[in-house]
This record gives sequence, C-alpha cells and structure tokens, in this order.
Amino acid sequence: MLIQWDDSLAVGNHEIDSDHKHLVYVINRLYDAIRDNCADEIIDSVLSDLADYTDYHFRREEQAMIAHRYEEYERHRRYHNELIEQLSDLIHRFEKDRNSVTTETLEFLRHWFIDHVRVTDVRLAAFLRSREVTI
Repeated sequence: MLIQWDDSLAVGNHEIDSDHKHLVYVINRLYDAIRDNCADEIIDSVLSDLADYTDYHFRREEQAMIAHRYEEYERHRRYHNELIEQLSDLIHRFEKDRNSVTTETLEFLRHWFIDHVRVTDVRLAAFLRSREVTI
C-alpha cells in the first residue's frame, strides 16, 4: 500500500474526503499493479481510472471555488493543472516504455497528493465550512 488513509488526510468536508478516499484507493491499485508487474492492459486501465477520477474530482472542487468566489481559486487551479500534466506525462511515458513508471514515480505522486491535501485542500475545506457549503 502506497498511501494509508487516516485522519491526517481528512479535510473535514464529506464530499472532498470521499473523493480523496477514492483517489487513495486508485493510487494504491496502481502501485500494486506496478509492484506486482501486472499486464500492461491492467496498468493502463488503472492509469485511465486515475486520470478520469482526478479530472472529475478537480472539476468538482473548481466548480465549488467559482460558485463561492474562493479567493485562492487561481493558485489552487494551477496546482490541479500541474498534477493533470504530470499524470498525462506518466501515461505517455508508460505507453512508450512500460518500465518508465516505477514505484519511485509513484512515491512522487504520493508526496504530491499528501502535500496537496494537507495544505491546499485543507484551506479550501475551511473556506467552504465558513460559507456553510459543500461541493
């Protein structure tokens, strides 16, 4: 398991936490598939799931930020775009060379996810709580 969900990753917004739990699940599936040297089709499918759900989650957060005039929207969106680019790069590298996606690559993803949740998403969740809204 690459990421263990615990209370330190909870931001206090049910919808965001639920999305994050699902992202942890998919990231762990990807980690397991690469560690266990699964077939390319399985890894490709999990990468696709990760990209799709990440996009879905980011769009939900961004819609809430726009709807409630979140003052840190542009910066938060830039972080999202950076990860989308990195995931896209990861997928393209995997398509060209199966061995390019390693557990070390996924360690980077783990650190990015945890840092983003504990800093950036915690601020967003606090803002949404102050407005008494959810996403």
